[in-house]
Amino acid sequence: EAPSTALLQKRRFSTLKNHGNTWEKSEYSSAQGPLLDHNNVMSSRFAPVPVCTTPFHLKILDKIRNHATERPSQIALAYAEHPSKGMTYLELYRQAYAVASFLLQKGIGHLDVCCQVLPNCVEFAPSFLGTMLTGGVSLVANGSCTQEELKQAFVDSGCKAVITNSALLRDVFAATKYCPSVKVSYYYS
Repeated sequence: EAPSTALLQKRRFSTLKNHGNTWEKSEYSSAQGPLLDHNNVMSSRFAPVPVCTTPFHLKILDKIRNHATERPSQIALAYAEHPSKGMTYLELYRQAYAVASFLLQKGIGHLDVCCQVLPNCVEFAPSFLGTMLTGGVSLVANGSCTQEELKQAFVDSGCKAVITNSALLRDVFAATKYCPSVKVSYYYS
């Protein structure tokens, strides 16, 4: 239920202005914006929204699994060059778990950083989901990054794994020479 016009007109705002060592509080009314109480805390007259307790990757993979069961041959991710072809829901589901299994076998797990250095491609989705399945953190780097930019991203993040494709493999290997934390580089051919 939307708030009435009368309620919108009663909303009050507070701002604080710094004048050297003192703060000046000014209040004004408006028909737009959040409702503020006297302590400058945002509040709403609507019921609280329940907080989701299901991890994001499990929620997404549950939906993908449902689609894979109900319509395994339906395309989930289309190839830009051939929109009628692509990765099916079943393939996406299996590849996400395959990536997760590979990473776990290589010792990449909870809170470890895995960088995806990929162009815009369907292989990005299973690599991202697979990393989330391990409890890892995905660091996404554009395929057009230079070796120096990749090196800096790997060093700054403490990256332990890199997923790339064959076209970008040379740049990734060159960047990982200076990154002792990178244990493994995996590529889609």
